[in-house]
Amino acid sequence: MRAKYTRLLVDDHGGSRFEDLATELQPGFSAPGIASTIFSASFLPTNGSFWIGAPRDWSDDTPNTAHVA
Repeated sequence: MRAKYTRLLVDDHGGSRFEDLATELQPGFSAPGIASTIFSASFLPTNGSFWIGAPRDWSDDTPNTAHVA
């Protein structure tokens, strides 16, 4: 089974780009308390990641630098 996903990355010129990728899912994963098995894939290595948060009433009209290539 294949899973498709989109990765956001920074190109050689410092711009943000989206890249469509796919990974193979392997059979045999079972969550605790679940009798049936499903498919899974290991986490992918990363050069860095971060979490962000904002209040529910946050609003900002500034355009994001990320865009589709």
